[in-house]
Amino acid sequence: MKMSSLFFIIGIFTSSIINFMTMKLYTTLIFFAIFATGLFAQSNKWTTLEELTLTLPEHEALALFEGEWDVQIEFFFDKDDGKALKGAGDSKNQVVLGGRFIESRSQNIAFGMSITSIAYLGYDVRLQKYTLYSMDELGNFAINAYGDFKKSESKFIFEGNTMDYVTREDQMFRIIYDFEGADLIKYEVDFLLPDGSYKPYINAEFRRKQ
Repeated sequence: MKMSSLFFIIGIFTSSIINFMTMKLYTTLIFFAIFATGLFAQSNKWTTLEELTLTLPEHEALALFEGEWDVQIEFFFDKDDGKALKGAGDSKNQVVLGGRFIESRSQNIAFGMSITSIAYLGYDVRLQKYTLYSMDELGNFAINAYGDFKKSESKFIFEGNTMDYVTREDQMFRIIYDFEGADLIKYEVDFLLPDGSYKPYINAEFRRKQ
């Protein structure tokens, strides 16, 4: 074999080794970068989880609901005549879980029935939204809604959807808590109509017990 051919083969072999080592180095660096990014993300994750456990200024607004209230309530079940079925009762709202939620328990008498309802209001820091989870003895299901607090108007406005138990179609609704002072809350549940307007379903007044 000629010396030049031998040098050529050695050169190719050496070049291949260098290319292999370079590729291995690049692969190692990429793996390290991914690993370091994972550690950094994990660190951020734990920081975020710690922040998720804190009570926030938004939770302070929930304290507006706290206390015992007398309730006057109207149900607009009939879609045509607009007449209300009236009832009355009381509600006890208390701050629970370190100020993170309001637990509301109500007992009302309407159309010859005693109706118990339970609701939880909170603030979801992940979604930056207030939350409402409510259930009562008028149905074997709960409703879930998300909303905002309009501080300038002292209103909580929630929106959600539920299945109509007759048509089994989704029905959009809104729930409004309007604070007309420290001792009066006006409450309404409205259903969204196809034309974009809202039809009253429940109206109520909560007056703080003296």
